[in-house]
Amino acid sequence: MNSLFLHNPINVHTYIHPTKHSPKPLLRYPRIQCSSIEIDMVKTHQGIYAPKHDKVVVLWDLDNKPPRGPPFDAAVSLKSLAHRFGDLVDFSAYANRHAFIHLPQWVLDQRRERKTLDILERKGAITPSEPYTCGVCGRKCKTHLDLKKHFRQLHQRERQKKLNRLNSLKGMKRRRFRERFLRGDHKYNEAARRLVVPKVGYGLASELRRAGVFVKTVEDKPQAADWALKRQMVHSMSRGIDWLVLVSDDSDFSEMLRRAREANLGTVVVGDMDRALGRHADLWVPWIGVENGDIQEGDLMPKKMDRMRNEGSDEFFTNEDGEFDRNFMLVFSDDEDEDEDYEDQEDDGEIDELCDEWVPELLIPSLNEDLYYEPPVLESAAGPHTTINGNELLESYFAALEKYGVGSCGPRGFYGTIDVHLDCEARIAKFLGTPNSILYSYGLSTMFSAIPASSKKGDIIVADEGVHWGIQNGLYLSRSTVMYFKHNDMDSLRETLENITSKNKRAKKLRRYIVVEAVYQNSGQIAPLDEIIKLKEKYRFRVLMDESNSIGVLGSSGRGLTEYYGIPVEKLDIITTAMGHALATEGGFCTGNARVIDHQVWKMSYVIYNQ
Repeated sequence: MNSLFLHNPINVHTYIHPTKHSPKPLLRYPRIQCSSIEIDMVKTHQGIYAPKHDKVVVLWDLDNKPPRGPPFDAAVSLKSLAHRFGDLVDFSAYANRHAFIHLPQWVLDQRRERKTLDILERKGAITPSEPYTCGVCGRKCKTHLDLKKHFRQLHQRERQKKLNRLNSLKGMKRRRFRERFLRGDHKYNEAARRLVVPKVGYGLASELRRAGVFVKTVEDKPQAADWALKRQMVHSMSRGIDWLVLVSDDSDFSEMLRRAREANLGTVVVGDMDRALGRHADLWVPWIGVENGDIQEGDLMPKKMDRMRNEGSDEFFTNEDGEFDRNFMLVFSDDEDEDEDYEDQEDDGEIDELCDEWVPELLIPSLNEDLYYEPPVLESAAGPHTTINGNELLESYFAALEKYGVGSCGPRGFYGTIDVHLDCEARIAKFLGTPNSILYSYGLSTMFSAIPASSKKGDIIVADEGVHWGIQNGLYLSRSTVMYFKHNDMDSLRETLENITSKNKRAKKLRRYIVVEAVYQNSGQIAPLDEIIKLKEKYRFRVLMDESNSIGVLGSSGRGLTEYYGIPVEKLDIITTAMGHALATEGGFCTGNARVIDHQVWKMSYVIYNQ
């Protein structure tokens, strides 16, 4: 008897062979001659054998794809998405320290709105329809501020007393007291999430852990979160998982996704746009749809399945519960000639005709007349022969090699400086309107060296909490006293400067800096330079501003934030720039007055050691 079986790790379906009971034969799947069926079965705790479920792992790159709403809701939505593919065995999220201290715009708006409501309630301008109720004891309060005051003075103090009591006990008494403490602690935690504002960040890590996510803070190094995620991918693949769900848009994971698919794993990418990373996965899901809970069954149709549905196939790689896995068909037949009949039904002539008619589209369009007026274009790959605008340039190569050699072969402070370095520094200073400038061979080295060269141990630096990793590392290397103000919040900056100057009697004798970005790399917001300059002059601080993302972008001629605001560049003490953005080249530069640049020439580790 001919029968058709669908091998499915979740459910096993049995069908009558369609050639005997259906006028339309099933031609999509090649038939395989075999004598037995292998079904993945596992033994449950009750001793009953049941079909094996798919194992799903979710890996979340928080640096690249932070939640744009409540983190707990986003994590729960991701878990529900993962459960559609099988059993979730691991859910991990990785990010550096900045992701957990950064305040996104929706949190700032939420807190600002709550603060406005508190002020109106305190003045009596508005009255809540129902009194605020304490989630721990049930007490009713007229205003939200009264509820917070009641919670801090009563429940926070009582909880702290219980924690102190718990730490003082030992042995069996400690265990019993801890059990009683944990039984009633959930009410406090629920109320604290609504009333207590975290001192740092907005509780991202704690909310994700509450949703059952393993949260890992990586080192403050470039690509540290990516490396940790890749190591976790390799570890998960070695554990025999079936589905890998990656929440990221970072194209650096494309190679890992290819390796996962080669290992016969199902891959799902959750991102904002279907770019390079989404093309390497079996399924791409929009991140905004996952957060809003708008994902439908049609959105979860893998590319292979979706193509089969469009072609009108009768069977899909799904089971009755709508769960997906990499299924395969096994056909048992006593007739050895059936496979030959199947192959004969393909029309080879039609396929050859379609292949002959296909004309590939050029990846690079041909040059038109307008493009000939553009600057010279490098048309060849890196090698011994270079073609620019159709001309092979060899004499220019030889002339440059005879004059400069193959490299500087030494740091700038010794014999690594050549005339093109000095000419470029002079052009940068002339373009920006500053007395002098200095070049760096690497963009991040600008911040790594300029900040420690200007500020030492004992000096005070007030920095925006949203500055990028390069500036954070420069602040760490300076060994100065670093204080952060809220991201792009001038009231917080004013309060911080006031506290420094009024409470520290030695502050006026120390070097004091304000460190900001013109356009913040992590948020895209523009710094209010006019207000920063006013505060700088009022409290007598120096300003160090990084213009990596504003040079060539802001201003009528691309001179950056100073031209954008119409502020003289002399108002800034130090300007640093990485040239890998709008300038589209390698390296960086620092510019300012002549004394600042001369000091860097003699004191910077980059000038002395780097080549």
